[in-house]
Amino acid sequence: MKLIDKPKKEVLDILIILKIDTTRKGVIQDIDSVVDILREREALYVKKVDDNTLFEIPREEVISSRVNKAKIISYYEYRILNKPNGREFYDEIILSAPHDICPYCSIRTVKTVDHFLPKSEYPSYSITPTNLVPSCRDCNTDKKISFPTNKKDQTFHPYFDKVDNISWISAELQKTEPLSFLYKVIKPEWWDDTIYDRACCHFEGYNINQLFSNEADRELRGMQHQFKKLHSKDKNLLKAHLLETYDSCLNGLGILDWKTLMYQELSTNEWFLDGCIGVNFFE
Repeated sequence: MKLIDKPKKEVLDILIILKIDTTRKGVIQDIDSVVDILREREALYVKKVDDNTLFEIPREEVISSRVNKAKIISYYEYRILNKPNGREFYDEIILSAPHDICPYCSIRTVKTVDHFLPKSEYPSYSITPTNLVPSCRDCNTDKKISFPTNKKDQTFHPYFDKVDNISWISAELQKTEPLSFLYKVIKPEWWDDTIYDRACCHFEGYNINQLFSNEADRELRGMQHQFKKLHSKDKNLLKAHLLETYDSCLNGLGILDWKTLMYQELSTNEWFLDGCIGVNFFE
C-alpha cells in the first residue's frame, strides 16, 4: 500500500553484475544469450503494470535455447543471493523501503525480497529489478494470491501504484466487550470498479484487517487509563486529545496508517465520546 522508489538498476545492469561475478565462459555465454529477451520482457512488464494488465503476461518455461526456467531461477537463488556484487544489489532492494517498513502491509519490518510475479511462474522476471520488492516475511510467504489472472485480482504494486495518499480504508469501533476495531475498504467516489476490486484484493490478500485491528486493539488497551481520566473530567477534553493525536498521526504517518484511522474513528464516534453505554470501557 506504500509507494516506494523504483530500483535505479535495470535488468541489463543485473546481467552485467552476474557476468562480473563469474569467470566461467559457459555462464557468460548463457547470460549473453538472454540479454535482448530479458530487456524486451522488462519493457513489457513496465507497460503492463502501467496499463493495469500485468495479468496478461504469459507464464513460460523456456527463456532461450541456452537458458531454461531452472537456470534463470538459479541466477537469482545462487548468483544474486550468494555472489558479492549480486548480494549488494539484493541488499539495495532490502534497504529501499523507508523506515524498513513493508510496503505491502505497512506494518511489519522488511526482511526479504518478494517477486511480485513469482519466479516459479514467471522465471523471465526472476532478476528484473522492478519485479523485486522489499517485503516482510509474512507478506512474502502468506499472501493469499500468488499471481494475477484478471484485472480485478491484481494487488497494488509498491513501485507503480500511488494509493497511499487516498482514503480507501476506514476503521470502525465495534461495540464489543472488550472494545475492538474493524478495518474495511471504502470506495472513493472517483474510483472505478476495477481499482476498487484491486483494493479489496490487496486488503484481503495481505490480511490488512487482521494486522490493523490487532494493532488498534492493543493501542486502545494501552491508552484506556488515560482516556478514562480525560473522560471523567470532561468528554470534550478527551475529544480534543483524540483530535490532536489524529492530526499528529495524519501528518507523521499518513492517511492510511492504522493509527491515523483509529484516532479518526475515536474522535468522531459519539457513542465512544458519550461513555460507551452498555460497555465497561470507561468504568
